[in-house]
Amino acid sequence: GGGVAPPVVCAAGSDGSLSCFSAALDAAAPPSDAAAGPALRLTPAWSDGGGGGGALLSVDASPDGLQLASCGEGGLLSLHDAEGGERLDIPTEESCLFSAEWCSPNEVLTAGACVSLWDKRDLRRPTSRLLPSFGTPMSCSPQLQAASRHPQHPHRVAAGASSGALYGWDLRLGGGRASDLGERCSRDAAEM
Repeated sequence: GGGVAPPVVCAAGSDGSLSCFSAALDAAAPPSDAAAGPALRLTPAWSDGGGGGGALLSVDASPDGLQLASCGEGGLLSLHDAEGGERLDIPTEESCLFSAEWCSPNEVLTAGACVSLWDKRDLRRPTSRLLPSFGTPMSCSPQLQAASRHPQHPHRVAAGASSGALYGWDLRLGGGRASDLGERCSRDAAEM
């Protein structure tokens, strides 16, 4: 009750708070710019007040819209009930998580020093952990700013690093060393 009705707008705070609003077009309100069309009316639905783990850096809605995943500076992955904001915090081995993305109604992909795939049915540890360089400790890995699975080939994962490198993995191979796609793409372009 009193939850969020789609569409939803979420705002992440530097204090770790997450606030969600119901969004609706308000045709009766005069737009600030005549060319912009109707105004967007936001109605506060809930706010969780923050988890004390630093600023949130990423928020993503599950494909069914029932849950939100958030992460940030504290290295904590949090799953939120979209209706009322009830939060489940999952500690990770990361000092900072830069992105969280739902891959399916049950799976969340996170990026930090490594890419981790989490299954919400068993959150004790990630189902897969992918490092940019095989054998490199997580503390020495480049910071992975974003990660995503391919929509038609979910066994393929790509991540972009703070260094500008692009990495790719094939989950069918069980993780291991990433292909440095940025280096390969640069080499291929130079050969053209």
